[in-house]
Amino acid sequence: MDRPVAALNQEKKGGFHKVVSTKKKKGLLAVVLAAVLCFSVVFVVSAEQLPVKEKLIDRLTEPGLRFDPGFYEHASGSMRFQIDRLDGSLVRELEGVAGSTLTLDYKLHAPSQKMSFDFLAEAAGETYQGQFFIDGDKVIFTRDILDLIARVDPTFDLDELPSGLKYLYIGDEYLIGGIWEALADYRQGRMPQETRELLNFLVEAVPYKYLTLSGGKITLELDQAGFEDVIYHVLQKVQAEPERFADLVVGLVLANLGTVPAMSEDIDPEQMRAEIITAIETAVADGTFPGREEISMLAAFIQVKEFVYQSAIIPGGQDRFKAVFELLPTTGVTGRIAFSGDVSGGPENAEGEYVFELDLTTMENIEVTADLIADGQYQGSRGVSELTVTASARDLTTGEVLLDLKVTGEGTEQVTPDVTVNTPLLTADNSIDLNDLAQPLLPPPPPGVEVELEVEQHEFADEHVLLVVNEEIVWCDVPPYIKDGRTMVPVRSVAEALDCEVEWVSEGEIRIARGGLVVSMHIGKNAYTVNGTERQMDVPPYIKDGRTMVPVRFVAEALGAEVEFVGDVGTNMVRIHCKQ
Repeated sequence: MDRPVAALNQEKKGGFHKVVSTKKKKGLLAVVLAAVLCFSVVFVVSAEQLPVKEKLIDRLTEPGLRFDPGFYEHASGSMRFQIDRLDGSLVRELEGVAGSTLTLDYKLHAPSQKMSFDFLAEAAGETYQGQFFIDGDKVIFTRDILDLIARVDPTFDLDELPSGLKYLYIGDEYLIGGIWEALADYRQGRMPQETRELLNFLVEAVPYKYLTLSGGKITLELDQAGFEDVIYHVLQKVQAEPERFADLVVGLVLANLGTVPAMSEDIDPEQMRAEIITAIETAVADGTFPGREEISMLAAFIQVKEFVYQSAIIPGGQDRFKAVFELLPTTGVTGRIAFSGDVSGGPENAEGEYVFELDLTTMENIEVTADLIADGQYQGSRGVSELTVTASARDLTTGEVLLDLKVTGEGTEQVTPDVTVNTPLLTADNSIDLNDLAQPLLPPPPPGVEVELEVEQHEFADEHVLLVVNEEIVWCDVPPYIKDGRTMVPVRSVAEALDCEVEWVSEGEIRIARGGLVVSMHIGKNAYTVNGTERQMDVPPYIKDGRTMVPVRFVAEALGAEVEFVGDVGTNMVRIHCKQ
């Protein structure tokens, strides 16, 4: 829904800008964002929802279980996808891909945070097979996946990869680690507290006149005027309760990023909260906070043709949602976008269908259509599902077919209490981080080259740092770099270079010992101790590419070493000297 705003700004060469002031344009952006926030959170967060205000909130935040919880804990299954049709001038280089199939057999063992997938791909008369895994916060691929990549992308050069390579992996605690949190929530039929509180806030703003309770069902139905009215009341609630709204937003951000030190370390909750409150109060004071007039401008871009959400009070009853929007020429495209979902039943007999439809025509006279239909039936510990995706693009002026695609899929799965998932043990010799393929690490030092000469010969990115301990270059698998004015280094690299012992004492706690000194630090915490005495560092330790990064000055000086930073563009260097 950002395009209406972009389209509005493009009207400056026409006459429309004479009516809409700059302040109102800014306000309209806030309206669109608020609309997306309100309705995507309330109606997309869960496909199983319910009753009027309090009952609606209870149903939204505690939807209950539609399926056997074992599907989210111990399960196995198989999925098969086929490209039935692929044609058009945009995909001519993929000739021969039509008819290709991909089969995935998977196993899930959520308590140990492990999944395995065996894949078999058949394309253009050739067969590719292999495995990939999810292990904690890493996705691990066998080397076989590279043959499939090379088939799709002929420019991919396998010869550039190290010999003896068996596995490629990529780690992301935020995105991949979130899988396990989501599965835990699904098993218990609940959602996170932070999301619950935000939903509570939003539903409180919905006027009662749009909610009805009859026949054991709660219904929310909106036309264009009702849609705009609900957005208005949500924004009015934000204006009336800026502190609460700010707390909700900050809480939601921290809940999603709090387990990712590398992403959350730059977040100052109090500062964020203050900035949100100030932005709201400033917009109210200078008249840019959206009111009814600004919200009504939405009708110039998008029309709500149908918006219905209905949910049964009785557990296992039918829940359905349907939204149909019409885009008007002021957006730069015309046409229709529709979403719908329909689910019913409980763990013993559940079924559902979800549909997405798109039919648009651009200003360049390109017609784009797409449909996605997914449905599934679950009976006790077994389930089956089907998927159909079609997409097309056609130049209406010339008749040229740009894209004609159809993909179908089907799957079966079952709860498997005794499932076993074995994931590979990664070592420096048998694996490589995919990020390293895109951006190689700093080059290894040539034998016998002096430190000063090495610094002069090699140029690094401005933020990279060369680490030198006792006049010896320390080459780290994650290069040191400058962050927020502090030089961050992998703790094990610098500690071992200083003849220290490094130990993970417990989850999130690192202990470094040298002589009679013991330094204890915690991931994500500014406080650390030296021989039991608490101290503070301004940048807490965090995880990056599987390595614990620490501010080198705090650690080195705590261990009795002297630190010198030599800064120059392309030759940043940190020298560490052990004290006698």
